[in-house]
Amino acid sequence: MLGLQQVGIHDNYFALGGDSIMSIQIVARARQLGVQLTPRMLFQYQTIAELAAVAQPTNQPLATPELTQQPFPLTPVQHWFFEQHLPQPHYFNQSMLLVLRQSLPPALLQQALHHLPLLHPALRLRFHPC
Repeated sequence: MLGLQQVGIHDNYFALGGDSIMSIQIVARARQLGVQLTPRMLFQYQTIAELAAVAQPTNQPLATPELTQQPFPLTPVQHWFFEQHLPQPHYFNQSMLLVLRQSLPPALLQQALHHLPLLHPALRLRFHPC
């Protein structure tokens, strides 16, 4: 998470460049690996050694978000965008190029991309003109 080659068990998370946003990611990754942590624990116990003493194993699988067809209200920027009545609204999109540090089997990448919308409801959003 910190992008460092090596981290010692007594190195301070925040002294190494950790922050509150990254702590949320660490908690999520720990949960996926079966370790129960909270962001508060990372602030209280700032080394791996300290965290290891208080972390608890969890046997609960990650909950999959419920698939729903319920409409979500538009955000203010979405309201503004649709009020523009642009002739080609599909032209406005956001893309990103990701460069992998190591090779990845295409089938594994395809499987991961298939699961993303299942785990992140915002990736399933669709807009339908009224």
